[in-house]
Formats: sequence, structure tokens, C-alpha cells
Amino acid sequence: MSTRAELKQATQVEYPGKAVLRSLVQIGIPSFIGLVVVVPLIIQIVLEELGEHMPDSLRLWLVGAATVITGVGVALTRIMAIPAVNSWLARFGLAATPKKEII
Repeated sequence: MSTRAELKQATQVEYPGKAVLRSLVQIGIPSFIGLVVVVPLIIQIVLEELGEHMPDSLRLWLVGAATVITGVGVALTRIMAIPAVNSWLARFGLAATPKKEII
């Protein structure tokens, strides 16, 4: 028996492109809905009560923030799908493979 535990290959590690696309959907949809739809709506309601309008630059900034959040999340997903990183994450119980799959 080896002193170092080996991980069974997770599908996330075998198919990192699919993991990235899934993360794009999982992170992109809520961040864009939240920052591009909900937050501007709330800001607009508050500003209308004050008799003002939301500047277009704020809306553009929120779109940019949603893009950055999504991009960072997708990049982290891709990095975490690298086999060496996945093995390192196993030390902390964060590997893509469940603990019961460790050989």
C-alpha cells in the first residue's frame, strides 16, 4: 500500500472544458441577473423617490462587475480541474473526487 493516497480521476478533471462551461452557466446567470437586472431596478426605484435617474455609467459598471465575477469563477474552475491542483485540494477535502473514491 502506498503512503500517499491517490485520487480516482473525477469527470471534472477528465473533461475540464465541460466543467468550465457548467461554471459559466452557474456563475454567469446569477451574477448577470443580480447585477444587471435586480440591482439597477432597486437603484432606479430609490433614485426615482429622490427625483433622480440612474447614470448610464453605473449600469455599465455593473455589467463589467458581472463579467469580472463570471470570468474569475470560470478561471478558478479551470485551474481547479488541473490534476495536480485537484490532488493538492484533496489535502483539504476539496477535491472533485469524494473522499470515499480515494484509492
